[in-house]
Amino acid sequence: MKMLSVRLDDAEFAALSQLSEQLGETRSQVVKRSIAALARQKLRGESPHELAEKLGLIGAFRGPAGLSETVASRVRQKLRAESARRR
Repeated sequence: MKMLSVRLDDAEFAALSQLSEQLGETRSQVVKRSIAALARQKLRGESPHELAEKLGLIGAFRGPAGLSETVASRVRQKLRAESARRR
Protein backbone atom coordinates (compact mmCIF):
# COMPACT_ATOMS: atom_id res chain seq x y z
CA MET A 1 0.00 0.00 0.00
CA LYS A 2 1.26 3.47 -0.87
CA MET A 3 1.02 6.57 1.28
CA LEU A 4 0.23 10.07 0.01
CA SER A 5 0.40 13.37 1.88
CA VAL A 6 -1.90 16.15 0.75
CA ARG A 7 -1.99 19.77 1.87
CA LEU A 8 -5.47 21.15 2.47
CA ASP A 9 -6.47 24.68 3.32
CA ASP A 10 -8.72 25.25 6.34
CA ALA A 11 -11.94 25.20 4.30
CA GLU A 12 -11.00 21.97 2.50
CA PHE A 13 -10.03 20.29 5.77
CA ALA A 14 -13.27 21.42 7.43
CA ALA A 15 -15.32 20.09 4.52
CA LEU A 16 -13.49 16.76 4.61
CA SER A 17 -13.90 16.48 8.37
CA GLN A 18 -17.61 17.32 8.20
CA LEU A 19 -18.20 14.81 5.43
CA SER A 20 -16.23 12.19 7.34
CA GLU A 21 -18.35 12.77 10.42
CA GLN A 22 -21.63 12.67 8.48
CA LEU A 23 -20.68 9.42 6.75
CA GLY A 24 -19.22 7.82 9.87
CA GLU A 25 -15.96 7.13 8.05
CA THR A 26 -12.38 8.19 8.53
CA ARG A 27 -11.03 11.06 6.47
CA SER A 28 -8.84 8.55 4.61
CA GLN A 29 -11.87 6.43 3.73
CA VAL A 30 -13.71 9.49 2.41
CA VAL A 31 -10.73 10.49 0.25
CA LYS A 32 -10.36 6.93 -1.09
CA ARG A 33 -14.08 6.71 -1.94
CA SER A 34 -13.94 10.10 -3.63
CA ILE A 35 -11.00 9.05 -5.79
CA ALA A 36 -12.78 5.82 -6.72
CA ALA A 37 -15.98 7.70 -7.62
CA LEU A 38 -14.09 10.19 -9.78
CA ALA A 39 -12.22 7.37 -11.51
CA ARG A 40 -15.48 5.51 -12.23
CA GLN A 41 -17.01 8.67 -13.65
CA LYS A 42 -14.03 9.32 -15.91
CA LEU A 43 -13.76 5.70 -17.00
CA ARG A 44 -17.41 5.79 -18.08
CA GLY A 45 -16.42 8.71 -20.28
CA GLU A 46 -19.02 11.11 -18.96
CA SER A 47 -18.08 14.72 -19.45
CA PRO A 48 -19.28 17.30 -16.92
CA HIS A 49 -21.87 18.37 -19.49
CA GLU A 50 -23.13 14.79 -19.92
CA LEU A 51 -23.26 14.28 -16.16
CA ALA A 52 -25.18 17.55 -15.62
CA GLU A 53 -27.58 16.59 -18.40
CA LYS A 54 -28.07 13.11 -16.92
CA LEU A 55 -28.83 14.64 -13.51
CA GLY A 56 -31.37 17.00 -15.03
CA LEU A 57 -29.37 20.16 -14.40
CA ILE A 58 -29.32 21.36 -18.02
CA GLY A 59 -32.28 22.68 -19.92
CA ALA A 60 -32.89 26.18 -21.24
CA PHE A 61 -36.67 25.98 -20.91
CA ARG A 62 -37.22 23.75 -17.92
CA GLY A 63 -36.19 23.80 -14.31
CA PRO A 64 -36.18 26.55 -11.73
CA ALA A 65 -35.23 30.12 -12.61
CA GLY A 66 -31.58 30.99 -12.03
CA LEU A 67 -30.45 27.42 -12.62
CA SER A 68 -27.13 28.49 -14.11
CA GLU A 69 -26.45 30.69 -11.10
CA THR A 70 -27.01 27.90 -8.58
CA VAL A 71 -25.59 24.97 -10.54
CA ALA A 72 -22.76 24.20 -8.09
CA SER A 73 -25.08 23.74 -5.13
CA ARG A 74 -27.62 21.82 -7.23
CA VAL A 75 -24.90 19.47 -8.56
CA ARG A 76 -23.70 18.77 -5.01
CA GLN A 77 -27.29 18.12 -3.90
CA LYS A 78 -28.00 15.77 -6.83
CA LEU A 79 -24.71 13.89 -6.39
CA ARG A 80 -25.36 13.41 -2.67
CA ALA A 81 -28.86 12.10 -3.42
CA GLU A 82 -27.50 9.75 -6.09
CA SER A 83 -24.78 8.52 -3.74
CA ALA A 84 -27.32 7.92 -0.94
CA ARG A 85 -29.61 6.08 -3.37
CA ARG A 86 -26.80 3.71 -4.38
CA ARG A 87 -26.03 2.67 -0.80
